[in-house]
Amino acid sequence: DRNYEKYMKRNAIKKKILAVTPMWLYKFFKKFMQKQQYQPYLCSEEVMNRALSKLKETKEPFFLFFHFLDTHWPFCPKDYNPSGKKDFSEHLNKIQNPAQKSSVEKMFAKSEMFEMHSIQDIINKYDASIANIDYQLGRLYNYLKERNIWENTIFIILGDHGSRFGEHNLFFNSYGLYDEIISTPLIMKVPGFEPKELNELSQNTDIAPTLLDIFGDSKIKLFKNKKNPRGKSLLPMIKNNTAIRNEVFSFDNMARDAKSVRTKTKKLIIAKDATCARCKSKHYQEKEEYDLINDPEELKNIYSGSDELEKTLNNF
Repeated sequence: DRNYEKYMKRNAIKKKILAVTPMWLYKFFKKFMQKQQYQPYLCSEEVMNRALSKLKETKEPFFLFFHFLDTHWPFCPKDYNPSGKKDFSEHLNKIQNPAQKSSVEKMFAKSEMFEMHSIQDIINKYDASIANIDYQLGRLYNYLKERNIWENTIFIILGDHGSRFGEHNLFFNSYGLYDEIISTPLIMKVPGFEPKELNELSQNTDIAPTLLDIFGDSKIKLFKNKKNPRGKSLLPMIKNNTAIRNEVFSFDNMARDAKSVRTKTKKLIIAKDATCARCKSKHYQEKEEYDLINDPEELKNIYSGSDELEKTLNNF
C-alpha cells in the first residue's frame, strides 16, 4: 500500500527530528499544543462500524481483516481510572543512558498532554483500550450470530506485538526480544473443532498456511515443500495437540542486528549490534540467555558459552 509507505516515511522523519530536538525547545512547543489533543488513528468503534457496514453489503463467502490500534499510544478511551500519581521523574532517574532518557522524557511529556501523569495511568488507559476492543469484537460476534453464519465462520484474533511499561527499564517500545513484546495472543475458532487451550509454540507466519490447510488448498504444498518454510500449518496441533515447532525466532526491527530464539524453557538473544534506531542506546548485552521456567521475567542472564541453541540461531 503506497499510502502506508508514505505514512511510514513521514513518521520516520518525524522521529528523527524528535530525537535531536532539545528538551527545552520541546517543552516550549508543548505549552502551545497543550489543548490540541489529537488521535492519530481510528479507534475500534469506528473500525468496527466500517467492518460491519462492509459485511452488510457482502454475500458469503467473504474474507475480512482489520487491525485495532486502540492499544497504541496515546490510546483511545477518553474515560479511564486515573491513579492520581505523578511518578514520571522517578522512572527517568533510573535511566542511565542520556539519549534514552531524553527519548523517554519526551514521551512522558506527550503523555501528560493526554492526562496521563504516571506509569499506572498509562497502564490503566491501556487496559481500558483492551476492554474497548473486547466490546467491539462482541458486536462482530453478535452480528455473525444474528446472520446465522457464526458456526461456519473461521474467526481469528491475534496480536502483532506486546507493550512494556518499565519492564527491563524500557518504556513505550513496541519492539524488542523479551517476552512482554513477543508473547502475543492467538485465539482461533475453527468450524468442526471443540474449544481447547494449547500451550505450544507458534508464530504469526503460521496463520496463512493454517488457513490454506483448513481450506484444503493445494497451495499448502508450497509451504510444506520448502526446505526452510517461514510458516507452518497449525492444523496438526489443533487436531492432535501435536507440537509443530520446537523453537520460535524473533528479530528486533529497531536494532541494527539483534535476534532471538525461544523454546518452551529457554531463550537466547544474540545482539551483534544492539544500537537502537530511536534512542541510539543499547538495550541488550551481546549475548543473553534466560531460564524461562525459573526466571520468566528474564532478569538473570545465565549465558555461559555456545550451545545447540546458539548454533540454531546462527544458522537461521
